[in-house]
Amino acid sequence: MGSGFKCFCDKCGYSLDTMLGCGMQGHLVNEEETKRMKAGKYGEQGKRFFTDHPDGTVSTNYVVVKCNSCGELYNVYDFNLQIPEAEWEKAKKKLRDASARSDSKACKLQKEQVEQVLNKTYLVTLEKYEHKCKKCGGNAEIIENFHNLAQASKIDCPRCGNKLSTKGYILWD
Repeated sequence: MGSGFKCFCDKCGYSLDTMLGCGMQGHLVNEEETKRMKAGKYGEQGKRFFTDHPDGTVSTNYVVVKCNSCGELYNVYDFNLQIPEAEWEKAKKKLRDASARSDSKACKLQKEQVEQVLNKTYLVTLEKYEHKCKKCGGNAEIIENFHNLAQASKIDCPRCGNKLSTKGYILWD
């Protein structure tokens, strides 16, 4: 489940609508964003990752990032660039081979159980996506614990430096 709220500055009028986390449809978003990253929408890092790891995928999560150069805030997807866990894939290959040979000593599972195991994939994060500022191109970093910091008015306005306030809290799926 995700959450969201509006951050705003009483002094200069700046505002940022935020969504944090991921909803119940996260697996569909992951598939769509994997396609977009493979197509180059997210720059060279994504293209290189999928060239090196064609079986890779991404997991997504909404976060807020802050540019280290200009201070701009953005609500973006954070990406974990993931690949199938190697030892699990080796074990699946052994099981698939034993099942194909009908080797009852090597494979004591029922056919349905074999299918369940073969359809399961465990992923490991190989690298994190490097966020860039849309305004100046500088490096942008995730604001850890943004939800609590924003609710406690501890986030600075990128325009005037005043503390941002929040309103309109929602939960979404």
